[in-house]
Amino acid sequence: MLSLLLLIVAMFTLVNIKISQRDTISPAAIACLSLFIGVLFSCMGADSWEFRLSATTFFVVLVGISAMTMANLFSRKRIKVPVSWIKGSDVVYNDKIVEVATFCSIIFTILYGLNAYRVGMMAGGSGMNAFAYMKTAYMEDAGQYRMNPLIRQLFKPVIAIAYVNMFLFIDTVVKKEKNKRRKLCGLISVLSAVAIVIFSGSRTEIMQLLSGGILMFSVLWREHKGWNIKDNKKSFVEMIRKIWPAVFAFLALAFISRNIVKTTNNELSATSTFLQYVIYYVGSSVAVLNKKIKMVYSGEGLLFGNDIAKTIMHAQVYLGKLNYGGNTATIFISVFEGGLIYMICRLLLVFFIGILLYRSLLLKSESSYKRNRNLVLMSMSYYVFTMAYYSDCVGLLTKTSNILTMFVVIFYHRLIAGVPIRKVN
Repeated sequence: MLSLLLLIVAMFTLVNIKISQRDTISPAAIACLSLFIGVLFSCMGADSWEFRLSATTFFVVLVGISAMTMANLFSRKRIKVPVSWIKGSDVVYNDKIVEVATFCSIIFTILYGLNAYRVGMMAGGSGMNAFAYMKTAYMEDAGQYRMNPLIRQLFKPVIAIAYVNMFLFIDTVVKKEKNKRRKLCGLISVLSAVAIVIFSGSRTEIMQLLSGGILMFSVLWREHKGWNIKDNKKSFVEMIRKIWPAVFAFLALAFISRNIVKTTNNELSATSTFLQYVIYYVGSSVAVLNKKIKMVYSGEGLLFGNDIAKTIMHAQVYLGKLNYGGNTATIFISVFEGGLIYMICRLLLVFFIGILLYRSLLLKSESSYKRNRNLVLMSMSYYVFTMAYYSDCVGLLTKTSNILTMFVVIFYHRLIAGVPIRKVN
Protein backbone atom coordinates (compact mmCIF):
# COMPACT_ATOMS: atom_id res chain seq x y z
CA MET A 1 0.00 0.00 0.00
CA LEU A 2 2.94 2.34 0.60
CA SER A 3 4.02 1.92 -3.03
CA LEU A 4 0.49 2.75 -4.16
CA LEU A 5 0.55 5.90 -2.03
CA LEU A 6 3.85 6.90 -3.65
CA LEU A 7 2.29 6.48 -7.09
CA ILE A 8 -0.79 8.51 -6.18
CA VAL A 9 1.24 11.36 -4.66
CA ALA A 10 3.38 11.39 -7.83
CA MET A 11 0.22 11.69 -9.93
CA PHE A 12 -1.10 14.56 -7.80
CA THR A 13 2.29 16.28 -8.10
CA LEU A 14 2.08 16.16 -11.90
CA VAL A 15 -1.54 17.34 -11.83
CA ASN A 16 -0.68 20.35 -9.67
CA ILE A 17 2.29 21.23 -11.86
CA LYS A 18 -0.08 21.10 -14.85
CA ILE A 19 -2.67 23.29 -13.09
CA SER A 20 0.10 25.78 -12.24
CA GLN A 21 1.20 25.94 -15.89
CA ARG A 22 4.36 23.94 -15.28
CA ASP A 23 5.27 26.19 -12.36
CA THR A 24 6.79 23.71 -9.91
CA ILE A 25 7.45 26.48 -7.39
CA SER A 26 3.75 27.25 -6.99
CA PRO A 27 2.73 26.44 -3.37
CA ALA A 28 0.53 23.40 -4.13
CA ALA A 29 2.99 21.96 -6.66
CA ILE A 30 6.05 22.29 -4.41
CA ALA A 31 4.11 20.90 -1.43
CA CYS A 32 3.08 17.82 -3.43
CA LEU A 33 6.66 17.36 -4.60
CA SER A 34 7.83 17.66 -1.00
CA LEU A 35 5.34 14.98 0.09
CA PHE A 36 6.42 12.74 -2.78
CA ILE A 37 10.03 12.92 -1.61
CA GLY A 38 8.91 12.24 1.96
CA VAL A 39 6.91 9.15 0.97
CA LEU A 40 9.78 7.96 -1.25
CA PHE A 41 12.24 8.11 1.64
CA SER A 42 9.74 6.47 3.98
CA CYS A 43 9.66 3.53 1.56
CA MET A 44 13.44 3.23 1.97
CA GLY A 45 13.18 3.09 5.76
CA ALA A 46 9.98 1.03 5.98
CA ASP A 47 11.66 -2.25 6.93
CA SER A 48 13.86 -0.89 9.73
CA TRP A 49 10.95 1.14 11.10
CA GLU A 50 8.47 -1.75 10.77
CA PHE A 51 6.32 0.71 8.83
CA ARG A 52 3.09 -0.76 7.44
CA LEU A 53 0.79 1.89 6.02
CA SER A 54 -2.76 1.65 7.37
CA ALA A 55 -5.86 2.20 5.26
CA THR A 56 -6.83 5.13 7.49
CA THR A 57 -3.50 6.88 6.94
CA PHE A 58 -3.79 6.24 3.20
CA PHE A 59 -7.23 7.86 3.25
CA VAL A 60 -6.07 10.86 5.30
CA VAL A 61 -3.17 11.59 2.93
CA LEU A 62 -5.40 11.13 -0.12
CA VAL A 63 -8.02 13.53 1.24
CA GLY A 64 -5.38 16.04 2.33
CA ILE A 65 -3.58 16.15 -0.99
CA SER A 66 -6.94 16.39 -2.77
CA ALA A 67 -7.77 19.47 -0.67
CA MET A 68 -4.47 21.06 -1.68
CA THR A 69 -5.26 20.35 -5.33
CA MET A 70 -8.77 21.79 -5.04
CA ALA A 71 -7.35 25.00 -3.56
CA ASN A 72 -4.90 25.19 -6.46
CA LEU A 73 -7.63 24.57 -9.04
CA PHE A 74 -10.01 27.07 -7.46
CA SER A 75 -7.38 29.79 -7.23
CA ARG A 76 -6.32 29.14 -10.82
CA LYS A 77 -9.84 29.93 -12.02
CA ARG A 78 -10.61 32.77 -9.62
CA ILE A 79 -7.32 34.67 -9.44
CA LYS A 80 -6.14 36.46 -12.54
CA VAL A 81 -2.45 37.25 -12.63
CA PRO A 82 -1.84 40.97 -13.23
CA VAL A 83 0.77 41.87 -15.82
CA SER A 84 2.44 43.85 -13.04
CA TRP A 85 0.33 45.70 -10.51
CA ILE A 86 3.45 47.37 -9.14
CA LYS A 87 5.21 49.42 -11.78
CA GLY A 88 8.75 48.20 -12.28
CA SER A 89 11.61 50.35 -11.11
CA ASP A 90 15.34 50.01 -10.69
CA VAL A 91 16.27 49.85 -7.02
CA VAL A 92 19.69 51.10 -5.95
CA TYR A 93 20.93 49.30 -2.84
CA ASN A 94 23.52 50.90 -0.58
CA ASP A 95 26.44 48.46 -0.48
CA LYS A 96 28.15 50.30 2.38
CA ILE A 97 25.18 49.77 4.67
CA VAL A 98 25.04 46.13 3.52
CA GLU A 99 28.69 45.69 4.50
CA VAL A 100 28.13 47.28 7.92
CA ALA A 101 25.10 45.07 8.52
CA THR A 102 27.10 42.00 7.51
CA PHE A 103 29.85 42.91 9.97
CA CYS A 104 27.23 43.40 12.69
CA SER A 105 25.72 39.98 11.96
CA ILE A 106 29.14 38.39 12.53
CA ILE A 107 29.55 40.18 15.87
CA PHE A 108 25.99 39.33 16.91
CA THR A 109 26.52 35.66 16.06
CA ILE A 110 29.72 35.47 18.11
CA LEU A 111 28.09 37.17 21.11
CA TYR A 112 25.07 34.87 20.88
CA GLY A 113 27.23 31.76 20.56
CA LEU A 114 29.43 32.60 23.54
CA ASN A 115 26.47 33.39 25.78
CA ALA A 116 24.52 30.30 24.69
CA TYR A 117 27.59 28.12 25.31
CA ARG A 118 28.06 29.56 28.80
CA VAL A 119 24.42 28.94 29.73
CA GLY A 120 24.56 25.42 28.28
CA MET A 121 27.64 24.57 30.33
CA MET A 122 25.90 25.83 33.47
CA ALA A 123 22.87 23.65 32.63
CA GLY A 124 25.00 20.49 32.52
CA GLY A 125 26.35 20.41 29.00
CA SER A 126 29.88 19.58 28.01
CA GLY A 127 31.72 20.51 24.86
CA MET A 128 29.69 21.24 21.76
CA ASN A 129 26.41 19.81 23.08
CA ALA A 130 26.24 22.70 25.55
CA PHE A 131 24.01 24.44 23.00
CA ALA A 132 21.50 21.59 23.23
CA TYR A 133 21.44 21.88 27.02
CA MET A 134 20.79 25.61 26.72
CA LYS A 135 17.76 24.90 24.53
CA THR A 136 16.53 22.17 26.88
CA ALA A 137 16.79 24.58 29.82
CA TYR A 138 14.42 26.96 28.03
CA MET A 139 12.03 24.17 27.01
CA GLU A 140 11.89 22.87 30.59
CA ASP A 141 11.56 26.42 31.93
CA ALA A 142 14.65 26.12 34.12
CA GLY A 143 14.60 29.71 35.37
CA GLN A 144 18.14 29.70 36.73
CA TYR A 145 19.66 29.02 33.30
CA ARG A 146 18.91 31.92 30.99
CA MET A 147 20.78 33.81 28.30
CA ASN A 148 21.25 37.54 28.55
CA PRO A 149 17.86 38.84 27.28
CA LEU A 150 19.47 41.48 25.05
CA ILE A 151 21.94 39.05 23.49
CA ARG A 152 19.16 36.51 22.93
CA GLN A 153 17.30 39.07 20.81
CA LEU A 154 20.29 39.30 18.44
CA PHE A 155 18.98 36.15 16.75
CA LYS A 156 16.31 38.20 14.96
CA PRO A 157 18.53 40.78 13.19
CA VAL A 158 21.00 38.08 12.12
CA ILE A 159 18.22 36.08 10.45
CA ALA A 160 16.66 39.21 8.94
CA ILE A 161 19.98 40.40 7.49
CA ALA A 162 20.58 36.92 6.07
CA TYR A 163 17.29 36.89 4.14
CA VAL A 164 17.77 40.35 2.64
CA ASN A 165 21.44 39.81 1.80
CA MET A 166 20.62 36.40 0.31
CA PHE A 167 18.15 38.16 -1.97
CA LEU A 168 20.88 40.60 -3.05
CA PHE A 169 23.29 37.69 -3.62
CA ILE A 170 20.84 35.72 -5.78
CA ASP A 171 19.80 38.83 -7.71
CA THR A 172 23.45 39.60 -8.46
CA VAL A 173 24.13 36.02 -9.58
CA VAL A 174 21.04 35.85 -11.82
CA LYS A 175 21.88 39.15 -13.50
CA LYS A 176 25.53 38.06 -13.81
CA GLU A 177 26.74 41.27 -12.24
CA LYS A 178 30.36 41.50 -11.09
CA ASN A 179 29.73 42.78 -7.59
CA LYS A 180 32.04 40.53 -5.60
CA ARG A 181 31.62 42.44 -2.33
CA ARG A 182 27.85 42.08 -2.44
CA LYS A 183 28.16 38.36 -3.16
CA LEU A 184 30.62 37.97 -0.29
CA CYS A 185 28.27 39.81 2.08
CA GLY A 186 25.46 37.48 1.04
CA LEU A 187 27.50 34.36 1.73
CA ILE A 188 28.81 35.63 5.07
CA SER A 189 25.32 36.63 6.20
CA VAL A 190 23.87 33.22 5.36
CA LEU A 191 26.75 31.45 7.13
CA SER A 192 26.22 33.67 10.18
CA ALA A 193 22.54 32.74 10.17
CA VAL A 194 23.37 29.03 9.92
CA ALA A 195 25.81 29.35 12.82
CA ILE A 196 23.41 31.22 15.09
CA VAL A 197 20.64 28.69 14.36
CA ILE A 198 22.94 25.87 15.48
CA PHE A 199 23.96 27.89 18.54
CA SER A 200 20.26 28.17 19.39
CA GLY A 201 20.06 24.37 19.49
CA SER A 202 17.96 24.08 16.34
CA ARG A 203 18.25 23.26 12.64
CA THR A 204 14.79 23.85 11.24
CA GLU A 205 15.46 27.53 10.52
CA ILE A 206 18.28 26.49 8.19
CA MET A 207 15.77 24.58 6.07
CA GLN A 208 13.52 27.63 6.16
CA LEU A 209 16.38 29.77 4.87
CA LEU A 210 17.06 27.25 2.10
CA SER A 211 13.36 27.25 1.18
CA GLY A 212 13.43 31.02 0.90
CA GLY A 213 16.41 30.82 -1.42
CA ILE A 214 14.49 28.46 -3.71
CA LEU A 215 11.61 30.92 -4.07
CA MET A 216 13.94 33.89 -4.58
CA PHE A 217 15.95 32.17 -7.30
CA SER A 218 12.87 30.97 -9.18
CA VAL A 219 11.19 34.38 -9.20
CA LEU A 220 14.33 36.36 -10.05
CA TRP A 221 15.45 33.92 -12.76
CA ARG A 222 12.09 33.96 -14.53
CA GLU A 223 11.86 37.73 -14.22
CA HIS A 224 15.29 37.97 -15.83
CA LYS A 225 14.04 35.74 -18.69
CA GLY A 226 10.88 37.80 -19.22
CA TRP A 227 8.31 35.59 -17.44
CA ASN A 228 7.80 33.26 -20.38
CA ILE A 229 5.59 30.28 -19.40
CA LYS A 230 7.84 28.04 -21.49
CA ASP A 231 10.69 28.94 -19.12
CA ASN A 232 8.87 27.60 -16.03
CA LYS A 233 10.29 24.11 -16.51
CA LYS A 234 13.71 25.52 -17.39
CA SER A 235 13.73 27.66 -14.25
CA PHE A 236 13.05 24.59 -12.09
CA VAL A 237 15.84 22.61 -13.76
CA GLU A 238 18.20 25.56 -13.41
CA MET A 239 17.17 25.98 -9.78
CA ILE A 240 17.88 22.30 -9.06
CA ARG A 241 21.27 22.63 -10.71
CA LYS A 242 22.12 25.65 -8.59
CA ILE A 243 20.52 24.59 -5.32
CA TRP A 244 21.45 20.91 -4.97
CA PRO A 245 24.90 21.66 -3.49
CA ALA A 246 23.18 23.79 -0.83
CA VAL A 247 20.68 21.00 -0.09
CA PHE A 248 23.49 18.46 0.24
CA ALA A 249 25.42 20.87 2.46
CA PHE A 250 22.36 21.32 4.68
CA LEU A 251 21.88 17.56 5.08
CA ALA A 252 25.58 17.09 5.79
CA LEU A 253 25.48 19.91 8.34
CA ALA A 254 22.38 18.42 9.98
CA PHE A 255 24.15 15.06 10.20
CA ILE A 256 27.34 16.54 11.64
CA SER A 257 25.54 18.81 14.11
CA ARG A 258 23.04 16.24 15.41
CA ASN A 259 25.01 15.77 18.63
CA ILE A 260 25.19 19.55 19.07
CA VAL A 261 21.42 20.11 19.07
CA LYS A 262 20.43 16.96 20.99
CA THR A 263 20.89 16.31 24.70
CA THR A 264 21.07 12.55 24.18
CA ASN A 265 22.82 10.38 21.61
CA ASN A 266 19.88 8.07 20.87
CA GLU A 267 19.40 9.45 17.42
CA LEU A 268 23.16 9.40 16.81
CA SER A 269 23.56 5.75 17.76
CA ALA A 270 20.52 4.64 15.78
CA THR A 271 21.44 6.45 12.56
CA SER A 272 25.12 5.70 12.26
CA THR A 273 25.52 6.50 8.57
CA PHE A 274 24.79 9.61 6.55
CA LEU A 275 22.33 7.78 4.27
CA GLN A 276 20.40 6.35 7.22
CA TYR A 277 20.19 9.79 8.74
CA VAL A 278 18.88 11.41 5.54
CA ILE A 279 16.24 8.68 5.17
CA TYR A 280 15.22 9.24 8.79
CA TYR A 281 15.16 13.04 8.55
CA VAL A 282 13.12 13.19 5.34
CA GLY A 283 10.92 10.11 5.55
CA SER A 284 10.19 9.49 9.22
CA SER A 285 7.35 12.03 9.47
CA VAL A 286 5.17 9.87 7.21
CA ALA A 287 5.83 6.86 9.44
CA VAL A 288 5.11 8.93 12.57
CA LEU A 289 1.80 10.10 11.06
CA ASN A 290 0.87 6.49 10.37
CA LYS A 291 1.72 5.33 13.89
CA LYS A 292 -0.17 8.15 15.58
CA ILE A 293 -3.26 7.54 13.43
CA LYS A 294 -3.17 3.87 14.40
CA MET A 295 -2.98 4.87 18.06
CA VAL A 296 -6.01 7.20 18.12
CA TYR A 297 -8.15 6.57 15.04
CA SER A 298 -8.48 2.80 14.97
CA GLY A 299 -12.21 3.16 15.63
CA GLU A 300 -14.46 6.24 15.46
CA GLY A 301 -13.67 9.93 15.72
CA LEU A 302 -11.74 10.53 12.49
CA LEU A 303 -14.15 13.10 11.03
CA PHE A 304 -14.22 15.47 14.00
CA GLY A 305 -11.30 14.24 16.12
CA ASN A 306 -11.26 13.31 19.79
CA ASP A 307 -9.57 14.32 23.03
CA ILE A 308 -6.97 11.54 22.83
CA ALA A 309 -5.85 12.71 19.39
CA LYS A 310 -5.15 16.22 20.71
CA THR A 311 -2.92 14.88 23.48
CA ILE A 312 -0.81 12.83 21.07
CA MET A 313 -0.53 15.49 18.37
CA HIS A 314 2.98 16.61 19.36
CA ALA A 315 3.98 13.54 21.36
CA GLN A 316 7.21 11.67 20.66
CA VAL A 317 6.69 8.18 19.24
CA TYR A 318 9.25 5.51 18.40
CA LEU A 319 9.53 3.68 15.12
CA GLY A 320 9.49 -0.09 15.30
CA LYS A 321 11.80 -1.45 17.98
CA LEU A 322 14.36 1.31 17.50
CA ASN A 323 15.37 3.82 20.16
CA TYR A 324 14.50 6.85 18.05
CA GLY A 325 11.44 8.28 16.36
CA GLY A 326 9.88 11.70 16.12
CA ASN A 327 6.93 13.96 16.83
CA THR A 328 6.45 15.67 13.46
CA ALA A 329 3.83 14.09 11.24
CA THR A 330 3.77 15.92 7.88
CA ILE A 331 1.48 18.79 6.94
CA PHE A 332 -1.49 16.53 7.74
CA ILE A 333 -0.75 16.60 11.49
CA SER A 334 -3.77 18.89 11.98
CA VAL A 335 -5.97 15.78 11.65
CA PHE A 336 -5.16 15.21 15.33
CA GLU A 337 -6.17 18.75 16.28
CA GLY A 338 -9.74 18.71 15.01
CA GLY A 339 -10.29 15.68 12.84
CA LEU A 340 -10.50 15.21 9.08
CA ILE A 341 -13.03 18.01 8.46
CA TYR A 342 -10.84 20.50 10.30
CA MET A 343 -7.77 19.36 8.35
CA ILE A 344 -9.56 19.81 5.01
CA CYS A 345 -10.74 23.33 5.88
CA ARG A 346 -7.30 24.29 7.17
CA LEU A 347 -5.52 23.05 4.05
CA LEU A 348 -8.02 24.74 1.72
CA LEU A 349 -7.54 28.05 3.53
CA VAL A 350 -3.74 27.85 3.85
CA PHE A 351 -3.15 26.90 0.22
CA PHE A 352 -5.72 29.32 -1.18
CA ILE A 353 -4.12 32.22 0.71
CA GLY A 354 -0.61 31.03 -0.20
CA ILE A 355 -1.43 30.73 -3.90
CA LEU A 356 -3.31 34.05 -3.81
CA LEU A 357 -0.25 35.86 -2.44
CA TYR A 358 2.13 34.05 -4.79
CA ARG A 359 0.10 34.75 -7.91
CA SER A 360 -0.88 38.34 -7.06
CA LEU A 361 2.41 39.59 -5.57
CA LEU A 362 5.18 37.63 -7.30
CA LEU A 363 4.08 35.91 -10.49
CA LYS A 364 4.96 38.02 -13.57
CA SER A 365 6.22 40.80 -11.31
CA GLU A 366 9.04 43.23 -12.06
CA SER A 367 11.79 44.49 -9.80
CA SER A 368 10.69 47.34 -7.56
CA TYR A 369 11.08 48.34 -3.94
CA LYS A 370 7.70 46.87 -2.98
CA ARG A 371 8.07 43.72 -5.08
CA ASN A 372 11.53 42.98 -3.69
CA ARG A 373 10.32 43.54 -0.13
CA ASN A 374 7.34 41.26 -0.73
CA LEU A 375 9.61 38.59 -2.23
CA VAL A 376 11.84 38.57 0.85
CA LEU A 377 8.84 38.42 3.20
CA MET A 378 7.19 35.60 1.25
CA SER A 379 10.50 33.76 1.18
CA MET A 380 10.42 33.77 4.98
CA SER A 381 7.03 32.00 4.83
CA TYR A 382 7.64 29.65 1.91
CA TYR A 383 8.78 26.79 4.15
CA VAL A 384 5.11 26.17 4.98
CA PHE A 385 4.93 24.50 1.56
CA THR A 386 8.43 23.13 1.02
CA MET A 387 8.36 21.42 4.42
CA ALA A 388 5.01 19.69 3.84
CA TYR A 389 6.90 16.38 4.17
CA TYR A 390 7.93 17.40 7.69
CA SER A 391 5.10 19.10 9.58
CA ASP A 392 2.37 21.74 9.53
CA CYS A 393 4.51 24.86 9.96
CA VAL A 394 1.72 27.43 9.66
CA GLY A 395 1.73 28.06 13.41
CA LEU A 396 5.36 29.20 13.26
CA LEU A 397 4.33 32.19 11.12
CA THR A 398 2.26 33.72 13.91
CA LYS A 399 4.92 33.38 16.60
CA THR A 400 5.97 36.71 18.07
CA SER A 401 9.64 36.09 17.25
CA ASN A 402 8.83 35.47 13.58
CA ILE A 403 6.66 38.58 13.31
CA LEU A 404 9.37 40.73 14.92
CA THR A 405 11.96 39.31 12.52
CA MET A 406 9.73 40.32 9.60
CA PHE A 407 9.59 43.87 10.96
CA VAL A 408 13.40 43.89 11.10
CA VAL A 409 13.46 42.72 7.46
CA ILE A 410 11.15 45.56 6.42
CA PHE A 411 13.28 48.13 8.28
CA TYR A 412 16.62 46.81 6.97
CA HIS A 413 15.39 46.52 3.38
CA ARG A 414 14.04 50.07 3.50
CA LEU A 415 17.32 51.28 4.98
CA ILE A 416 19.49 49.87 2.19
CA ALA A 417 17.05 50.48 -0.68
CA GLY A 418 16.83 54.24 -0.54
CA VAL A 419 14.45 55.85 -3.04
CA PRO A 420 13.57 53.70 -6.07
CA ILE A 421 14.55 55.21 -9.43
CA ARG A 422 11.80 54.96 -12.05
CA LYS A 423 12.59 53.09 -15.24
CA VAL A 424 12.87 55.17 -18.39
CA ASN A 425 10.95 53.29 -21.11
